[in-house]
Amino acid sequence: MTAAPVSSKQIAAIWQAYTLGAVETIAVPRRGCSNACYFVNHDRVARFQVTELPRDKFRREKAAYDLLRAGEVPVPEVLVLDETRALVP
Repeated sequence: MTAAPVSSKQIAAIWQAYTLGAVETIAVPRRGCSNACYFVNHDRVARFQVTELPRDKFRREKAAYDLLRAGEVPVPEVLVLDETRALVP
């Protein structure tokens, strides 16, 4: 099952809900993403799982990033992990 694209209104709602500041720009990468992916304000990335399985994919990815960061490996920082689907079903 593939999810519908995420709207700019939904991304703005996420930014507001998690006090990430105002959304000024949103861009979609031209290649290289297996999930719905959006560059927000030129310095943040919003990713959305577009398939149902595995449901904990991003949770496991965050755990891996946390372990690597603890070992002083430079990896992206996960600012928000929302699996509720309340803002984007």
